[in-house]
Amino acid sequence: MEMIADWLKMIAAASIAGAVVYFLVPKGNLEKALRLVVAFSLITAILYPFLSGVFEKEFDLYGIVDFENIEAEADNSAEKYADLYSASLSDKSISIIKAKTEEFLDSAEFKYSDIEIITDITEKGGIVISRIKIMVLQETTPQDTSYIKEQIKELTGLEPEFYVSDGE
Repeated sequence: MEMIADWLKMIAAASIAGAVVYFLVPKGNLEKALRLVVAFSLITAILYPFLSGVFEKEFDLYGIVDFENIEAEADNSAEKYADLYSASLSDKSISIIKAKTEEFLDSAEFKYSDIEIITDITEKGGIVISRIKIMVLQETTPQDTSYIKEQIKELTGLEPEFYVSDGE
């Protein structure tokens, strides 16, 4: 603690000496050069303990701060936010795929009652879209679904499954 007090006294002394020199020097070209010298001496006074290694002997941060606990908390927080981000991405992906499928079915004038996107969790904890279920209305079942299947597979990368609904 004594070293910090000495350091602050050195900064104060350099500041006072710089102010006195600055006020005693006449205006002109010499003033600019002395401003540079005073500024340099203040910067040197401020940085002296760090440059000379004085604070290395004084402070032992590993004894004061529990870095292992901080690292464990940071890892837990990072994992929590990664899970939250992953879930958010999967929700967005699901809604995008559903919207694209609905848009295509509407443009093809295909009659359906609902689209269900089925997800699975991988071994690594990732969320993947595994299936697309399309509920078709009973009166549309004779309709040729092969073209629709091909187009949705091309659009989403997944072959849709069709189920007959009673129209409710």
